[in-house]
Amino acid sequence: MVRNTPCLSLVTVIFMSAIVMAAKGHSQEKNDIWRLRKELFEKRQYDKNVRPTNHEHGPTEIMLQFTFVRIKVDELNGNLLTHGCLSLVWNESSLKWRPREYNNLTYIKVPANEVWIPDIIVQNSYEGLNNYPDSLVNIRHNGAIFHLQKLTLATQCDMDLTYWPFDKQTCSIRVGAWTSDANEVKPILLVDEPELTYFEAGTSPWEIIGAKSELNNLKYAEDMIPRHDVVFTLELQRRSAFDVKMVLVPAIVISLLVLITFWMTPGSPERIHVGCVAVIINTMMLLYFRYVLPASGNHIPLVVVFYVASLSLSAVGIVITLITGSLSRRTTSYDFGTGCAGSHTQSNVCTLSKGSLVS
Repeated sequence: MVRNTPCLSLVTVIFMSAIVMAAKGHSQEKNDIWRLRKELFEKRQYDKNVRPTNHEHGPTEIMLQFTFVRIKVDELNGNLLTHGCLSLVWNESSLKWRPREYNNLTYIKVPANEVWIPDIIVQNSYEGLNNYPDSLVNIRHNGAIFHLQKLTLATQCDMDLTYWPFDKQTCSIRVGAWTSDANEVKPILLVDEPELTYFEAGTSPWEIIGAKSELNNLKYAEDMIPRHDVVFTLELQRRSAFDVKMVLVPAIVISLLVLITFWMTPGSPERIHVGCVAVIINTMMLLYFRYVLPASGNHIPLVVVFYVASLSLSAVGIVITLITGSLSRRTTSYDFGTGCAGSHTQSNVCTLSKGSLVS
């Protein structure tokens, strides 16, 4: 134990020296950040209410990109629920510095409410927009500012359910300045497509098969200054195996039942039973569609048209069966000369009996 004491003392000294150096380095870094913040926001008298621009009267260029993390399609209400991030990048010439003057400090993070933030919002969202004003922005030494907004929003999506459950849907998210026109803010796309690297499909029945970004110029009136916006479009493919089986299996069964009712003899009582089973299955399937599909819309799913037609054929088959059954039970003949009614054999017997009585 005594021999190890010098080694332990040496290790202790090294460990304490490392702690002191780390604390000193952290203190130096805090001091550099404090000096830089004092230079940028106090000595230069930075005003966050003044829009930055590289030219005297030019618009501020805002580079943006949308990152999709998770989506959910609400077919009943025609909504696209999106979880993602909106990245904004712009340049602030008054917030540049030389890294060598601040111990090679190349960036700092400050609260978003301390710098100018463009009024970029999701324009076609009607609920759930979450952009956190107390989030941090990253300021680089060359004046570039990075701002990341976390979004959870709901946007309107026109649903075309004609080929449900094999349908494809196209939904868009429109992003643009709320009050700034084209002379003040100019959006620029970082890439031609939305970011899907961090997309998680999870248990969602939808798969993204296509995505694109498009820059538009809008002008609401002739005397108004045009505006810019960016539209991020997603093409979605349904991949729900449950809906496919739920539709195909009853469709095959009902088709066979309807064919069987027309193949059976008209007077067969089993024909009515089979037709009633087909009517019940069709009715249950239509009630199921009423529950899972929206009632409004201009596009009627073809599968609903099929089940309505199948229900009509089943009902027609039952009516035909009842009529033919009634006619088959009335295959009697009536002899006006003898006044006998009944089947052909009964009519002959009636005629013979009346002839013997006359004689």
